[in-house]
Amino acid sequence: MIQPWSGLSFILGIIVIGFWLASITSVRAQVVPSQPVPADATEDTLIKKIRELDSLRRRASGPQVLLAKSFKSAEVLEWTDALLQRFPETSFLDEALMAKLAALGDLARTQPNYLAELHKLNDTIGGSNPSPRLAAENAFYAIQAFVLGARAESMPEGQRHKGTLERYEAFLADYPNSEHRPIVWASLIRTALALNQVDRAKSELIALQTQFPNHSATKRAKGEVHRVTGIGQPFQLTYQMQNGQVIRAGDFLGQVLVIHFWATWSPRSMDELPRLIKIREENKDRGLALIGVNVDKNRKQIDAAFAKHRMDWPQYIDEKGLENDILIGAGVIEIPTYLVVDRAGILRAVDPGEHLETLVRELLANPKETTEPAKP
Repeated sequence: MIQPWSGLSFILGIIVIGFWLASITSVRAQVVPSQPVPADATEDTLIKKIRELDSLRRRASGPQVLLAKSFKSAEVLEWTDALLQRFPETSFLDEALMAKLAALGDLARTQPNYLAELHKLNDTIGGSNPSPRLAAENAFYAIQAFVLGARAESMPEGQRHKGTLERYEAFLADYPNSEHRPIVWASLIRTALALNQVDRAKSELIALQTQFPNHSATKRAKGEVHRVTGIGQPFQLTYQMQNGQVIRAGDFLGQVLVIHFWATWSPRSMDELPRLIKIREENKDRGLALIGVNVDKNRKQIDAAFAKHRMDWPQYIDEKGLENDILIGAGVIEIPTYLVVDRAGILRAVDPGEHLETLVRELLANPKETTEPAKP
């Protein structure tokens, strides 16, 4: 899975774009700070360094974003701990604690040993009569701690979803002015969909669109609702390739169309490519069409994949990574994902997984001349 790692990302379903990091036992132990905390550092020096490191942590990007964030987060912990120990009455207290929450949140995604630290900090802040801003930030990361803990403990999915839904509802009620409000609201919508509360998800989306029409979380929530409600409906997609060619889903009426979301940083994407190529080769003369939507930022890695594999079908590449416009509009939250559209232009499945080949063969078995085109 995959969930860009910003505040939005963990709440977007804890998308695991870096599960290859599981082999790292302790980033904090491996990090050699670029500037070790000097024993005689002044309060101002510590504050300046924390701000610098936290900014770098937030801006980390690229195919190894989790690794980059983890290393910066480990440094943030070193410097915030030094500040809090040496200057416990610092005027920067709230900001330091918020930086530490975010750093622990980043590290806990890939290393469970940091989860206990995050829980402990949540409890400490919660019992300290925090300022409204710090309280909201603490509640935001407490949700992450619950989700990660529930997954680590293999809590039943239904129980986990209900627990997160309750926490999202409480957050929205308690912190109406939090900057995280649209993110949590979008996450509530996702969780409602997971609980098959489709009508609620639709109504919550309308409210979210009214209050935050241009927020990225709103756009993602809209895509995710469409992903669930769009099955059985006419599928529409229009995009322009880098060579100027315009691709429309409607151009493929009469064929079975598979839209493949993939990335070079996703091991499963690359592992599944031979299977996808085989399915295409065996069925392209029977009416199978394939469109790729790449979710990388690094053009060299994309070109290397093209050179290694026979990927000669149309590809949408915008080099925006997980901010890819089509990915957001389609509500895709895992990489790879496959959308399957039948000969009449009706969306039949989202990510059929190991059943992709069987579904393609079943849809191809329906003769073109007996299938009515979908109305736009």
